Amino acid sequence: MKADITRDSFHPGNDYSRVLMQQGRLQLDADWNEQVSIFWHFLRTFTCDLVGPYGGPANGCGFAIITTADFEDGDGEPMRKELGIDVDEQKLLRSKLADHTDFLIGPGRYYVDGILCNNPDFIAHSHHSHIRAPLSAAANSMRHLVYLDVWERFITPIEDGAMREPALNGIETCARSKVLWQVKIWKLREGESIDDAPGLLAKWQSRHRGSLRARARHPGEGAGNQTSSVASDARYRGVNNQLYRVEVHHGGRFGFENETPTFKWSRENGSVVFPIVHATDDSVTLASLGRDARSGLRPGNWVEILDDDLVLENRADSLRQVADINIDQSLVTFAPLGADEKANRAGRDPAKHPLLRRWDHRQGDPRRGGSELHKGAVLLKEGDGEKFWLMLENGVEVQFKPAKPQQDYRTGDFWLIPARVATGDVEWPQLNHAPQAIPPQGVEHVLAPLAVISFTDKNKLQSERDFRPKFKAVVSGY
Repeated sequence: MKADITRDSFHPGNDYSRVLMQQGRLQLDADWNEQVSIFWHFLRTFTCDLVGPYGGPANGCGFAIITTADFEDGDGEPMRKELGIDVDEQKLLRSKLADHTDFLIGPGRYYVDGILCNNPDFIAHSHHSHIRAPLSAAANSMRHLVYLDVWERFITPIEDGAMREPALNGIETCARSKVLWQVKIWKLREGESIDDAPGLLAKWQSRHRGSLRARARHPGEGAGNQTSSVASDARYRGVNNQLYRVEVHHGGRFGFENETPTFKWSRENGSVVFPIVHATDDSVTLASLGRDARSGLRPGNWVEILDDDLVLENRADSLRQVADINIDQSLVTFAPLGADEKANRAGRDPAKHPLLRRWDHRQGDPRRGGSELHKGAVLLKEGDGEKFWLMLENGVEVQFKPAKPQQDYRTGDFWLIPARVATGDVEWPQLNHAPQAIPPQGVEHVLAPLAVISFTDKNKLQSERDFRPKFKAVVSGY
């Protein structure tokens, strides 16, 4: 969530049941966000205890995987009965399939890790939003596992203008979090079985996605990978309270050939964004340049161009550096890209809600813990003890911890670091008076198997097995 918040104060281990407002006290966004998180955590846990890790209602279970062969099972009556459709509707549904490698995703409700997923209508996988690689006929000899990927996306008025209140002249107020889902395919290779769910889950989503430590106060050995002149009373030296966001830009494994994981950081939790009106390879025209210097742009800033496609596909392209700003035209011109970089096409389609996001990292001196950049993002380095503490700014440092098996960093994963002037320090979990290495705080993806599909002797796609558990309502007649 790249919201303009003070901090995220919810921790499930606290076992708080609610937040109580007191008379005459200040009201903070963190308190009320924590109340929502407390309830959301309870509701998800309660649903998981009742339903299990995934499942749907017997009457209205969604995400059935429907192939042409399913309709051709005799006269198709079993499938029609399950879906509640007649012969004419069956013909209409078959017409939605692009070819014999395509399949339909059935409507209805389904719960994954306690999260309600709703599919309002039949949709062909070939038309499924932002799925770039539909099933290939070249893989006809293989069985495929179809699974559901569920996560939350942060939504602002840039993505949904209806959130603005016209009576308040359209000023921005609260933001939203939206449940998204994608139906994906995994080729089952020799020796892989759906019965080995933990093993498959580790392949879809690594258990070791990185761990981070953060600090502002630290011993006198200094930052980086060698002794420096940092004083023993080093502290957070910023003049404002900040919520730093450290986010993986390009994922991968540190130290592996052809893999160069990078990260980026923001002192405003990545909340400084600008709607794009028009974009070219070398510049963008923005709807505005921000309210003030805190939420504005200046030459030298590293920025990211995004739209719905990039966000939903979880892709990260090269960051761009601001070279010049024409205030009168709200025109931002970029510095040239490197020889091995290409300008992405994001930001060209207004229907895909293009935006420009500002990040706050910059090139530094790697010998003193400063940032070393690669395609506009900071090279990720792992270290232990006092090795490879990477400087953000004003005394705030982070360290990525190595692990066995190797950390597999994922694009979009993030950590939040509140920095406070009053304490001269950051808020971070401690273990034996030292900052603790913690896994990413998001984005959390939860996964559930739906079906196994394969091809018949006649080269037609068929469903082999349905993995959707179904539960009956407690009250009969539902």
